Amino acid sequence: MKAVVRMAARIITFGLVATLAFAPLASAAQITLRALANYAGGNSGGEFTALKVGDDTVFDQIISFYDTKATAVYNNGKTGFQVFCLEKSETFSSGGTYNYTIDSYAIAGGTNSQADPAKGYVPSGDTISRGTAYLYSLFVRGDLNYNYTPGSGRTADATLLQMAIWYLEDEVTTTASNKYVDLVSAKFGNVGEAKKNQINREFGVAVLNLTDSTGNRQSQTVYVSEPASLLLMGLGFVGVALARRRSARQG
Repeated sequence: MKAVVRMAARIITFGLVATLAFAPLASAAQITLRALANYAGGNSGGEFTALKVGDDTVFDQIISFYDTKATAVYNNGKTGFQVFCLEKSETFSSGGTYNYTIDSYAIAGGTNSQADPAKGYVPSGDTISRGTAYLYSLFVRGDLNYNYTPGSGRTADATLLQMAIWYLEDEVTTTASNKYVDLVSAKFGNVGEAKKNQINREFGVAVLNLTDSTGNRQSQTVYVSEPASLLLMGLGFVGVALARRRSARQG
């Protein structure tokens, strides 16, 4: 009987860890999105600052993954995390409050919503590229060759990174000389490889899909930690649960 219980516990543990590591994340909460001076770049793109609305434990978990260099403080004292647009044709109003979900793809798909078996697009959405995911993961950790000091240098790099993301997502067909496109080309061997889909959130990046009463508004980058980190987190939760169980038995 004890062996059966132990086996059941192992199956439950594996299921919990697998869910934390690979299942899509979702939330019914809201955020406010703002374009802040000295952060936001040109061409109507990011950086944008995602700010918490109300009590939101998902937001708290997400922002804990961000290096302070990839966050910004709004003038009401709130700290938000920095995001970039994925779909060039979608718009939002700075200071607007939106419902959000966290998914593996942009829901509406913007200008690139067609199915593309070679890249893994689904008809109803647009999956994030591995090049975009890699660049944004570096940005979030503060490891990207990026001017993180608020001001003209930061907005210039924000413009470059946004244009690189749109290019990698096929939202624009060409881009001027861009150090971030060069970076992913070197990382993956060529731009074509960089444009392929991120697999199993290998770089920990997902899509922050924003909606309001009018429907879909914008799709932004968001960092949710890499699967390996979520795996460790899941093991940590299991360890705490087991420790409490042992403590209760001893009591």
